[in-house]
Amino acid sequence: MQWKPKVDGYFFSKFLNNLKSKKKFEPEDIENLKKDTTDIISKCINPSDKNSSERLASTNLVLGYIQSGKTTSMESVACMARDNAYKLIILLSGHVTNLAEQTQDRVYKSLNMFGWKRIEVPGKGEQLDYEDIIKKLKKIIEVENDDLFEDEEKQSVLIVTMKHHRRLDKIVKIFENAQENGIDTANLPTLIIDDEADHYSQDSLVRTRRRTFPSHNSPRMHTVEKGETVESIAEKYCIGEDTLRYLNNLEKNDSLERLIGDKIAIERAESTTHRRIKRLRQALKKHTFLAYTATPLAQFLISTVNHLSPKSGTVLNPGKNYTGAKYFFRQSSQQRKHTREIPQEDIQDPSIMPESLRFAVRLFILGVAVGFKNREALDGKSRSMLVHPSVGVKDHGKWKGWVNSIIRDDIKVFKSKLDSISNNNSIVDISYQSTEEEYKKAYKDLTERDAKLPDWNNDSIKLIYKSLKQTDVTLFNADGGSSIPIISWGEDGVYSRILVGGVGLERGYTVKGLTVSYLSRNVGGKQQDTLLQRARFFGYHIEYQKFIQIYLSENLQKYFQQISQINNNFLKSINEFLAKHPNKSFKEWAPIFLGSDAAKHELTRKGLYRSKSLSRYRAN
Repeated sequence: MQWKPKVDGYFFSKFLNNLKSKKKFEPEDIENLKKDTTDIISKCINPSDKNSSERLASTNLVLGYIQSGKTTSMESVACMARDNAYKLIILLSGHVTNLAEQTQDRVYKSLNMFGWKRIEVPGKGEQLDYEDIIKKLKKIIEVENDDLFEDEEKQSVLIVTMKHHRRLDKIVKIFENAQENGIDTANLPTLIIDDEADHYSQDSLVRTRRRTFPSHNSPRMHTVEKGETVESIAEKYCIGEDTLRYLNNLEKNDSLERLIGDKIAIERAESTTHRRIKRLRQALKKHTFLAYTATPLAQFLISTVNHLSPKSGTVLNPGKNYTGAKYFFRQSSQQRKHTREIPQEDIQDPSIMPESLRFAVRLFILGVAVGFKNREALDGKSRSMLVHPSVGVKDHGKWKGWVNSIIRDDIKVFKSKLDSISNNNSIVDISYQSTEEEYKKAYKDLTERDAKLPDWNNDSIKLIYKSLKQTDVTLFNADGGSSIPIISWGEDGVYSRILVGGVGLERGYTVKGLTVSYLSRNVGGKQQDTLLQRARFFGYHIEYQKFIQIYLSENLQKYFQQISQINNNFLKSINEFLAKHPNKSFKEWAPIFLGSDAAKHELTRKGLYRSKSLSRYRAN
């Protein structure tokens, strides 16, 4: 049941004002954000409601297009939640280090307001100060009930952490200790926000055939005693009654009398992170779980009795200047301007550098040169290129070497040309003429696609040389057991960079100033949600939109066209269901995935769903 949250509170109003004044959000985008945030909060638990609902019952979905502003929505939701007496916000910010760090940094900067009590959850080997945290929680509950304080003076706890089972264990321990110290978690209304909720949160053991498991993954059983009911056992273990019936093939009105002395299943074997999230939810008496994702296919294919199966949801409105799948792959005019095919012969022999990579780097450098001419670096802006050859880190080093060689060779020949301009006796490198012709070809190519470049002359040659000299090539992976590099965009003195990597350049991570993307990786298993998440080139690019160039194989281009159509149709059907049936649960809805060749696609990992049947229809 929806309720009406306060929409003009101090923290939400301050957050919106910051978006207007500092980030220059359009008025239309501010209104959409306000509308979406209100819809999200109205479907969460009402913190003022004294009746705690079943702990795992309030699970909602928040759907946003890739790179469309989901983090801004999370920040907005946190602020409105605080204005409406939520005392605890827990944000699970992805399982890859660079994404978790980027999200935490962004959220801390945006919510740098009075009264957010941050709890930092350390990684492996470090412990929390549980005694100090218990004192903070008691103080927050005490102040909440004290009329001496204004609403905006009452504090809330903010936890932003990586979605990793060890860190989740530490958070669960906070609330187990809290209850042991007399704190009723019903007095801490909570929002759990799960970023990239279709990934790592889901139970990957649904279809396993294994018989033995570590203790933290293994099934749990309960011996039925006289007088027990489905309701009492479900309450004892903080699980849903439907879940208990489902696990034990019990009908709604079945009595447990015939099962006295027998063992019944409380939990089946579950993957580690999935179970830790459940334990966190079981420790919090009054909370809503908000699953944020751009690829919600898994959420609609898992069993409806799973605690992460959504009840309701909100589809976020993208910003006015958003460019996504529809822009790049559903409009033929834009596709011609922005997408380029990687010739098959370029990727047939993995030991030979593709010629199209050289041309792609030169397109990027021309864009960087325009940025330097416009003095973008002085404003803290960035220009970036992404090279995603494969998931294997060994390949990344080879490709980084190729990119470095392109940059190094071009620096050498342009330096010789500049030396000859300032000194008539200096000899121009023998390769300069052919290199210049290639740059002029790239120059002409960009201008034909509506990009505005300065006239080709000695000044532009100087700008190209400067751009080559100032471009960093970064290996963006965790090779050798190290972490993926953390980049402080616009704050580390680097304006132009080329990132070479795999997983780190996928889910959720924002590559600032991304203009050229080179994705030579194969389609692989045609897993729709995974492929769509590689599209880091979606987003807000109004300042350098004309320079966006996307290199894909013919098969990958075709596949992006298909999955963008399927995804748009799917999100549209979700919106229609929510509009027509505001009081119905998603559990009563049969999702339809409609689009060209949709029947040939794998929507998500097969290991995530077992109880759902997926009917595939093919038609002309």
